[in-house]
Amino acid sequence: MSKYLLEIGVEEFPAGYIEPTLLQLEHAFTALFRDNGVDFHELKTDATPRRLVVRVDGLHNLTGGKKTEIKGPAKKIAYDEEGNPSKALAGFMRSKGVEKEDLYTKEVGGEHYIFTEITEEGKDVKQLLSEGIPQILRHLTFPKSMKWGGREFRFARPIRWFVSLYDDEILPFALEEIPVGRTTRGHRVLGSDAIEITSMDTYEEQLLDNFVILDADKRREVILLQAERLVRERGGNLMRDEKLLDEIVYLIEYPTPLLGQIPVEYMDLPDSVLLTPMKDHLRYIPVIDNKEETMPYFVTVRNGDKTGIDTVREGNERVLTPRLEDAKFFYQEDRKKPLEDYVPELKNLTFHDKLGSMYEKTMRIQSLGQQIGSAMGVGDSALQSIERAAYLSKADLSTRMVIEFTELQGVIGGIYARESGETEVVAKAISEHYLPTMSRGDLPQTTTGLVLSLADKLDSLCGLFAAGEKISGSQDQFGLRRMALGILHILISNKLDLSLESLVRDSLYGYVDEKVMVFPYEETKDRILQFFRARLRNRLTEDGYRYDIVDSVLGRRANFIYDVILRLSAVGDFLSLVNSQEILTSLMRVQTLAEKAVTDAVDTELLQTPEEKMLYTLGGDYDEIEAAIQKASYKQALTMLSQAADTIDAFLDRTMVMVEDEAVKNNRLALLARVNGLIQEIFDPGAIVKES
Repeated sequence: MSKYLLEIGVEEFPAGYIEPTLLQLEHAFTALFRDNGVDFHELKTDATPRRLVVRVDGLHNLTGGKKTEIKGPAKKIAYDEEGNPSKALAGFMRSKGVEKEDLYTKEVGGEHYIFTEITEEGKDVKQLLSEGIPQILRHLTFPKSMKWGGREFRFARPIRWFVSLYDDEILPFALEEIPVGRTTRGHRVLGSDAIEITSMDTYEEQLLDNFVILDADKRREVILLQAERLVRERGGNLMRDEKLLDEIVYLIEYPTPLLGQIPVEYMDLPDSVLLTPMKDHLRYIPVIDNKEETMPYFVTVRNGDKTGIDTVREGNERVLTPRLEDAKFFYQEDRKKPLEDYVPELKNLTFHDKLGSMYEKTMRIQSLGQQIGSAMGVGDSALQSIERAAYLSKADLSTRMVIEFTELQGVIGGIYARESGETEVVAKAISEHYLPTMSRGDLPQTTTGLVLSLADKLDSLCGLFAAGEKISGSQDQFGLRRMALGILHILISNKLDLSLESLVRDSLYGYVDEKVMVFPYEETKDRILQFFRARLRNRLTEDGYRYDIVDSVLGRRANFIYDVILRLSAVGDFLSLVNSQEILTSLMRVQTLAEKAVTDAVDTELLQTPEEKMLYTLGGDYDEIEAAIQKASYKQALTMLSQAADTIDAFLDRTMVMVEDEAVKNNRLALLARVNGLIQEIFDPGAIVKES
């Protein structure tokens, strides 16, 4: 068994890039080993701002033989009348170097083909790594990347060195002439610029001797332990913000927390105004008391030791003061007029070159919000709140506070709305309407906020699609994926019985009616719906639903999102039944024959056998099953369909469907299509992967 260490030495890496990059590295190395039949015990990733690290333990030194399945000619042309290989098959066997006993048959697209399997010879794992690592690094993706030093290779930040050790020996590889060896660097100020890694077992220890704590969890532990001790001395607690803490952890290599003080004259500012410059601009951790009220202290984390710590503290306090002074000034200036007075100024703010101003967007949100609210069946009072909140929703974009602190959009709108005498419902909706800000983030808690959020995201997403904006790979400049996932999160979490197609249609009509632009309406609508379905499929598989069950449900209809969830649950319960595979076989037999039907209209006068008549009524349960489907009682419907499996099998086993009498044949196919229609209202049995 062997060990491998890769350290990618970089200029300070953006904190937000680190965890996604480590995940990519983990997946890429795992795939490299898996695809080449290499066993290993453990793969671990670590990072600091100046290094990305992959360590593998328990490596086998030889790859396994990689197996590849190869498709040959169709079976119908593969053999002659005597069962000997045809010229086509003989040529295939010769080209692949296989014998007749190496062949097997598989069905593809309703036709049988000849297949064989070839096993490649294994190779040395060191060779695999030398060849594979450059390809892995070239295929890493980032929100933004760069070139440097005349190189063609792109990375998030310049790579300055590689440490590559296989069982403590240097494992070379070639990538743009970047040096590969055993030399790493310590802390930029406190550590050495040339640390020779003598052994992989001493790697972390050698880094620590040079003021680098490699393990992010250990850095987090140091920060929390020391910071909490500092704030407890002042009777306070850390305001826990995991996102902020994650960022701090990846900004430093050797953490030393220190406690700073906020000037008392700024403590009357609203918390969002006070805390935003601290958290989002300076990465300070606020301090709160036992009532969760903000105290005049903050914790910042130095990337270094305690040398000159008082000077560092004073410097951080001096940096904070002008930020808070600006915030105080903007806040006081903004409050000189009510929030409503900022709305006309939105005419001077562009939403998108092809989509008009933020004022025009506001008008569309107003209209769309009314349509969504009406579809949800909210009362007149709620509709009025939606209309008012929509009108004011973007007003804060014209304020000095939001121009300076863009992350406060919505929050400031809610604060100013309250101070301008708007109702709490309206103010709350304004502050909530950007939620959720991530695929599974916090949701609006009010109906008005929920409707406003849907209207805002739908208007943006549909408008940007109509304007021709596209996603390219990892590049999603306008956050289209985030918008779609946010909409789905709202619909699913709130069990909303809203038509996705209607939502998209109403949103696109906002652009058509206002003659903002000319675009292919039907094509755009279909692209948006396909985009939603792709996001929905990903979300559902992440939620733990089997991919084949998801495909079986989405393949039928995916317009009402919560209806999809109900059907998924029902199909999952059905497949857990002991006899589900037998029942599934029966349903698939129905589906296969039903595809030949030209109609599902059955002429009861042509029903000849008892089996036909029983199938027509599904043993007397057809109407009840249909009613259960209409009421979205899919579990009940599948239970009754399961109970009708014997009726289905009796028909299929005892009745010749494809008879010479055309009328009878078509009627029997229509009978099967009628039953299949019920099944397809719930799921597509053909998409389910049957157990072997």
